[in-house]
Amino acid sequence: MTKKKSEHFFIFEQTSVVPNSKIDILEESSTPDGRPKIAYRCRLQESNVKNANRRVYSNEICESIVSKLAPKANSRSLLMEID
Repeated sequence: MTKKKSEHFFIFEQTSVVPNSKIDILEESSTPDGRPKIAYRCRLQESNVKNANRRVYSNEICESIVSKLAPKANSRSLLMEID
């Protein structure tokens, strides 16, 4: 009996912090229960540039992701990790 060789694949990702100098605060307010709420703008990803995970996303992929997320972003209900 031969032992089947198992293969494992791992994806290693790293999180980086956007410095305050690269965040534009658009609006500060509070939720009805008094918790702070901030609307901001910053660059999270660039197309055709190697990111911290050593991946390169094409214009087409980035545009597709942005167009899918735009309705939620425009209605100000986008809350998620984007990768």
